[in-house]
Amino acid sequence: IISAGTTNMYNYGVSLATVGPARGHGVQCDAKTLTQLRDCAATYQGGLKVKLTHQGDAGDIIGALRNLRIEGPKLLGDLHLLKSYERRAYIVELASTIPDTFGLSVSFSGPEEEVGGLRCARCTEIYSCDLVAEPAANPSGLFSANVDARRESIAMTPEEILNKAKAEVTA
Repeated sequence: IISAGTTNMYNYGVSLATVGPARGHGVQCDAKTLTQLRDCAATYQGGLKVKLTHQGDAGDIIGALRNLRIEGPKLLGDLHLLKSYERRAYIVELASTIPDTFGLSVSFSGPEEEVGGLRCARCTEIYSCDLVAEPAANPSGLFSANVDARRESIAMTPEEILNKAKAEVTA
């Protein structure tokens, strides 16, 4: 949903991360990863900054993510674009016409944790969430829709992953 007001424009329900593999990083995102990302992002009073790419500095900030929440296998938020951002109309057009071809990618750090034989990402500090062409942990693109059934089936807690692994080893 793209909302345009007199002072604000935002995309409601954009996806920051999805439970499953973080392509190219050799780790998984699980329910604990999403919770940690949300909690670390909450430390930014004005919202988590969004840049056009992972590179850049303050001049490359295009907006902020607010109202972060976990819904099913996804961490969602509302993307508020800066009114003064010169390519604002371009971002809105991308989101309106081809939202599955790009997405948000969270920049964060933290130690990995092994859970049920899987290396899971952990967040102790979050830096930004940036627009990129190939987001590692957002296979369905910018918005929360279009998650296929296979992806939804892996939305498990660490305990569920461990129990499933134990059951498969026993079998």
